Amino acid sequence: PLELFANQVAHAIEEKKLDQKVKKTTRRYRTLVETMNDGLFTVDLSGNITFVNPALVELTGFQENEMVGRPLSLLLAPEALEKFRGRSGPGAGGRGSRFELLVQAKAGEPMPVLVSATPYVEDNETIGSIAIISDLREQKKAEEDRRRMHEEVLEANVKLRDSMARLQSAQEVITEAKAKIDAG
Repeated sequence: PLELFANQVAHAIEEKKLDQKVKKTTRRYRTLVETMNDGLFTVDLSGNITFVNPALVELTGFQENEMVGRPLSLLLAPEALEKFRGRSGPGAGGRGSRFELLVQAKAGEPMPVLVSATPYVEDNETIGSIAIISDLREQKKAEEDRRRMHEEVLEANVKLRDSMARLQSAQEVITEAKAKIDAG
């Protein structure tokens, strides 16, 4: 009887330690998801949003209750939605992928994002998709600025070549005129 009691106490202590470990891990992951700078969402196999983190709320301008339970088409236009499904759902072969999409913000302006998506698997069964969304607006603006500056440099080079050609022609005219003056 005493040995049985001791085993029960030891088992209860182990369960308590395990429970505390699970709670600590859960808190760690919750903190990670809630404080990360990138948006995160999950969708079920029907394409309904099942979870969003605070960064996605900030990025899109939609409140959590405006997104959760709603179809992903709230955030993605039809062609973007099709791309997302093909690259992140059960047809993705169980692997994650990275791709660019336009996400529709509440304010109405589509924004370029980098999506890191993977099938969401629980108990060896795909139940939806998980996606992390990184805002690419600043990067796209920098790329556009770089492209525009490159075009301006090319245009300035053409103007400089034209100016150099005119200067060379003028110098030839001056040289010919000087030669005539000296000869004459």
